[in-house]
Amino acid sequence: MNFEKEEIKLFLEQISALEKSSNEAIEILKQLKVGLETEAGRMDLENKIVAENEPVGFLGDKISKEIHAGLTKSLTLNQRFMFCRELFKGEEKEMSQTLAYINTLENMESALDYLDKNHPIQWETEAGIAFRELLEKRFA
Repeated sequence: MNFEKEEIKLFLEQISALEKSSNEAIEILKQLKVGLETEAGRMDLENKIVAENEPVGFLGDKISKEIHAGLTKSLTLNQRFMFCRELFKGEEKEMSQTLAYINTLENMESALDYLDKNHPIQWETEAGIAFRELLEKRFA
């Protein structure tokens, strides 16, 4: 191989440029690695703290607690519309007041007595069955 002095000089400059850019790339990758390791460590620590402070439970337990916390809050959007339309004749305010009152009662019997006197419900309908199940969970 016969190269001219200028060609050799050009090759050496290109090699130096590649070395410099490779060293810069390696340095950036090292910094990125340190940053990622730090972030992963932080996330592990956060997950550990959450795991240590969060009681382990089942989804059913969580839903059950929400039902006990309040009938109104435990309704799904579909249930809210169905109950309002079919059990309370479209009266949202009446339904909300009734659920709030039922939530203060001590037992299922009291709730059913109140409903029979103030809001006769057809318990054999889909809405009636779903509402009764909700009450049963509430007073379980």
